[in-house]
Amino acid sequence: MFQAVISICNVINLECILLKDTVGLRSTHKECAARAEIMQKDFIDLYKGPVIIEKNCIKINKYKSI
Repeated sequence: MFQAVISICNVINLECILLKDTVGLRSTHKECAARAEIMQKDFIDLYKGPVIIEKNCIKINKYKSI
């Protein structure tokens, strides 16, 4: 399982935040990468300022289905 995350840094004041996907984990890295791309586009639509965004997928090894 993989969790999508995006790192966002404001270019003007150099403050950075990390946003984790709250929709859910993805089964494959490809699905996770697609979700990270959606997260990036959604953030850009909301925040029009100058930012640097890095996308990543974190492998979750100890995920147990309920």
